[in-house]
Amino acid sequence: MAGLGDSLHSELMLYGIDIHIFFPPTMYTPGFEEESKTKPAITRTIESTDEGLTAEQAAAGLFAGMVIDHELTTTSITLPG
Repeated sequence: MAGLGDSLHSELMLYGIDIHIFFPPTMYTPGFEEESKTKPAITRTIESTDEGLTAEQAAAGLFAGMVIDHELTTTSITLPG
C-alpha cells in the first residue's frame, strides 16, 4: 500500500494533487464488531496486544498527519502544543 501511495504521490505532484495514506490500528466501530464475528483465530491472536482506538481518536491522528503534511500517517502522530 505504501508503494502505491508513493507512486501516486510522485505522478500527481505535477497536477498539484497530494496523496496521503493512513494506517489506522484496530478501531472500535460497528464494523469491527461485525468483523469480529468471523475473524480467524490467528487474526485474534495478532490483534490481542492492540489497544485499539475509537473512530474519533483515529480521525485525530489522521488530521494531525495531514496538518504536518506526512504522506504516510499512523495514529501515533500528535500535533505540537
